[in-house]
Amino acid sequence: MKKVIVKANVLVYLIFYVVVCLGSAGAEEQAFKDYVFAANEVSNAISVIDPKTLAVIKTIPIGDKDIHRPLYNGHIDPHGVIASPDGEMILITARGSSSLIMIDGKALEVLGYITTSGREPHACMFTPDGRQAWITVRGSDHIDVFDRGSKKIVAQIATGDGPGMVHFEPSGRYAFVSFQKRNVVSVIDTYNYSIVKEISVPGKFSPFLMVSTSERPFFWVIHKDVNKVSVIDPRKFEVVGTVDVGNKPNHVAFIVKGGVEYAYITIAKDNRIDVIEMKDKPRFIKPIAVGQEPHGIWADPEMKTIFVGHEISNEVWAIDVATDRILAKIPVGEKPIDVVYVRVWQDFKGRMLGKSGH
Repeated sequence: MKKVIVKANVLVYLIFYVVVCLGSAGAEEQAFKDYVFAANEVSNAISVIDPKTLAVIKTIPIGDKDIHRPLYNGHIDPHGVIASPDGEMILITARGSSSLIMIDGKALEVLGYITTSGREPHACMFTPDGRQAWITVRGSDHIDVFDRGSKKIVAQIATGDGPGMVHFEPSGRYAFVSFQKRNVVSVIDTYNYSIVKEISVPGKFSPFLMVSTSERPFFWVIHKDVNKVSVIDPRKFEVVGTVDVGNKPNHVAFIVKGGVEYAYITIAKDNRIDVIEMKDKPRFIKPIAVGQEPHGIWADPEMKTIFVGHEISNEVWAIDVATDRILAKIPVGEKPIDVVYVRVWQDFKGRMLGKSGH
């Protein structure tokens, strides 16, 4: 009789275990939603891609395509796109209309907009705590500080002519600013908005700067005018290496494999991605052929797939990192200039939480 009871108890336990595991798997599958956002500069719309189906699931219009009428509607030239750390707010810089558009990362709808304090806002970046976003106003000489709570610009930070892009080291204490008219990268103390150092770099036209995702992160700076990429150590405030790349580099995404970090850099005029290995110094590894005029690039959080926007063919390509194989060519709007991967989390109560891909 005891053996029967023991066997029955074991059976009940196994059934319970299977049910729990299946339930956990289902919960995990529903725990987050992933999106890829592409800013289409000519058609003035944002394409939202499902990275599982590799198809556009929504197009968010932000302005008329015909902008030469006496009174056009909406915004012109969406150029930069970035997500808040929690994924709940997507910010779009529209350089032609000098505006910042806010999109709800859950509802995938426009929340509103503000006008920037100067001409040609190029890109913006959230602070690590997600409370602010800094906007580089490249047609002027400063950064606008956007407060997420009030949805207003609350400060300006003098930088010098043509700030191109800003990013923060992980602690949030220092911001690094690249330029499009100066051959320096400025280091700004976020506590008092003062410039503490200017780091010399080889190019004056450096529109893109991004911090890597490795355990020992570095800043990568694109020098579009001299076809080089510089790597800055944020702990030392100095360039640790510069590497030659192809003709007209644009954006960079990061992959970590076997404990080694790799930078994937879109090369516009050579229709390729240059892969750079980063150990103590950057080292060119190989090119990967892609479509015409690759620009924006971003990897999923698992670093298995990269998504690349192509200005000429109006497509976002999904590429398998392990094999360099093209998984899909996804038609989007006209001139997809920037691409961002966003992960939005959802708890069991249905409240959305989030995390952007980098």
